[in-house]
Amino acid sequence: MKTETAMWDGRDVSAGRGADSGEPREAAAPLVSVVIPTFNRAGRVANALRSVLAQTYTNLEILVVDDASTDRTADAVGSFADPRIRYLRHGSNRGGAAARNTGIRAAAGEVIAFLDDDDEWLPQKVEEQLRWLDRFDAVVCASTDSRGAITPRPRGGRLTLNELRHGPWGGTGVLMAKAGLIRETLFDEELARGQDWDLFIRIALKREIAYLDKPLLRYDAGVHDRITNRLSRVSVREMAHQLRVIEKHRPLFGEKWFHRRMCEALLYDFGRRKDRAGVLVHAARSHGWLNVVRILMMRLRERIRRVTARGATGWRIPKALQP
Repeated sequence: MKTETAMWDGRDVSAGRGADSGEPREAAAPLVSVVIPTFNRAGRVANALRSVLAQTYTNLEILVVDDASTDRTADAVGSFADPRIRYLRHGSNRGGAAARNTGIRAAAGEVIAFLDDDDEWLPQKVEEQLRWLDRFDAVVCASTDSRGAITPRPRGGRLTLNELRHGPWGGTGVLMAKAGLIRETLFDEELARGQDWDLFIRIALKREIAYLDKPLLRYDAGVHDRITNRLSRVSVREMAHQLRVIEKHRPLFGEKWFHRRMCEALLYDFGRRKDRAGVLVHAARSHGWLNVVRILMMRLRERIRRVTARGATGWRIPKALQP
């Protein structure tokens, strides 16, 4: 591990395979820079690193950007002797977007990919996605969570602006892109939440984003400290502040979808909130009672669908929901 405070033209990606593939590694293989931002997750970042080191494509540099952790993150990263790992540390906590931008600016590769410190890649991810970059400047893949749920598939084999109007899509771990495109776009460090959604929108405004219909990212949707899991604990005012990404792209959404997206976000994890009445009133006054009812009914149908599916596999259906 090393500690530290030109566009790819579509060459044969198989040249970057390691010895296990039975194919030689050649100098022509493009270097892929993998940016892993981390903060106080010494117990999780090692799993993320292991998933990158297990890739079938081996011409990698791995940039772990420590956003001023106060735990043993440096030791966890330092336990790996692989020379492809570079450890960079912020002097103060600046947030995930800033950590990713630090990695982007330090990256030496012709291609850049991202992985959150609590997620994992499947072994073929880099090799599979790299094949698409001879025809596109960016590609995303499907992802799956610990329950086996797969991200919705975009229509037509592309992640388009129309798809992105419908909400966040997949997180940064599904993305691989040519370095020049990422460097000219960067993450918006002013956004407290939704930086990935914002980045995808700004890329899609300039380039086509290919879609690889294979779940090559496994993300952790657990109850550990994540931005998503914190939403039910913040005030309505703070929630609205964190949803500036939707306000930023209001012209793209149009008024109908702007209000629907805001309402969906405000009612996220609604059942766990202690101030449910206040959230309902705020959402209805700001974005319309019709949207509130629509979102709550949609969530109710989804919950019934899940309970029914569990019942079909031997789980007990609550009496209140039995016919």
